[in-house]
Amino acid sequence: MAFTSLAALATLSGTGLTAAQAASPAALPPALVPHAISIHPVSVKNGVPAVTVPRGKRGIGKLGGGNLQYNGGPVQQDPQLFVLFWGSWWDSTCANTQGFGSADESYLYAFYNGLATTSDNLSPINSQYGDSAGTFPIYPTVAGQAFITWNADCADPPASATDAQLAAEATAYATALAGEGYTISNNTQIIVVSPTGTNPGGGFGSQYCAYHNWAQYSSNQLLSWTNLPYMPDQGTACGANTVQNADDGWSIVGGHEYAESVTDPFVNNQTAWSDNEGFEIGDKCAWTGLFAQTTSTGTFAMQPEWDNRTSSCQPAATYPRGAVKLYNSQTHCIDDSGGSLANWTKVDLSTCNGWTRQQWVGYPDGSLRRSLNTGQCVNIVNHISANGTLIDLYRCNGGWNQIWTFNSSSHEWVNPHTGKCLRDPNGNLANGTQLQLWTCVSNFGSEKWTNV
Repeated sequence: MAFTSLAALATLSGTGLTAAQAASPAALPPALVPHAISIHPVSVKNGVPAVTVPRGKRGIGKLGGGNLQYNGGPVQQDPQLFVLFWGSWWDSTCANTQGFGSADESYLYAFYNGLATTSDNLSPINSQYGDSAGTFPIYPTVAGQAFITWNADCADPPASATDAQLAAEATAYATALAGEGYTISNNTQIIVVSPTGTNPGGGFGSQYCAYHNWAQYSSNQLLSWTNLPYMPDQGTACGANTVQNADDGWSIVGGHEYAESVTDPFVNNQTAWSDNEGFEIGDKCAWTGLFAQTTSTGTFAMQPEWDNRTSSCQPAATYPRGAVKLYNSQTHCIDDSGGSLANWTKVDLSTCNGWTRQQWVGYPDGSLRRSLNTGQCVNIVNHISANGTLIDLYRCNGGWNQIWTFNSSSHEWVNPHTGKCLRDPNGNLANGTQLQLWTCVSNFGSEKWTNV
């Protein structure tokens, strides 16, 4: 809520990460520390923050009123996180490093590397919240993960940095990243992590635990950034020892701000998703239903997010998912032909056996996506609408050739743009038969399917 008092993986030069480490994070290697980077903060235009309130400040019951509403702003389709540890206190490659905070760095590194991957059940809730450009957040992210890289600014922060100083720091970091070849776009999230004993923003622990905001990066580009103070300093007020251990606040609050930055990156300016009282996806569920989520990189304390589908706080996505079977036999299922998830993999018919590659998700934008890898959609090849056009698996892009509607009375999956149906062309239940697009025929049994 407003606090009124206040790209694809690019070149890794100078970041301290190898391409392999960035693409396949598992645990923090002992020798890997944030790499020193030279930045030059200047004054920039910045917005009004949206804060995560401390535990004792939340109040009773749900915050806000009703479901989230779309207000016209953009969302992040491919969220990409860049983390900046501010100051010499942190363990880094800075010449003046004091060498502290390595355990905090390890936790944040693992947590952010586990976001937006196939093992993250919470982040896909964001995918129901699209924008006027037809963009929906995709999971896993196109870049393969939410967290791209981290760095350290060796210059020490003020004891109580103002919001304007934080915005300048975030923007300077984005400028330095752009100089290294990274793309700064609507998908970018800059996370400024401050050292212990500081009060960034001037209300840490009393008015907020963290917040996200925006700054004017260029004449035509805003920058989404997060103020993430040193969570353990505020103890249970900011989440410590509420689920597992003293690090809980890093992921509870960090996850809250991450989800809000995905669904409302330019809060209080080009606002995207909030309810009728201004509360965002994380605000409405703050400090309720805390739980431990296990991803491929570890187990982390988290809070649920607001799910418009169920009008409630949920710890995992609730989209319809399951096998799509031939209606008249239900022995054969739509299959992704080998489970490779590569673009142009044929979508075919195979004997139902419960394989993951036969599990599909019906998404809010009308696409059919592969379960556990919801960045891949059932796709009409090359945007061709002729009868017999092949059906394959392709990276979701919001195109008309990836949109399907299930007709429950005729049991047909129909592409609304063409009015044509998804069909097994031969009708002989042969495994490996690639599906095609055909004019719908009411009595043709091999275009009749079950819903997900």
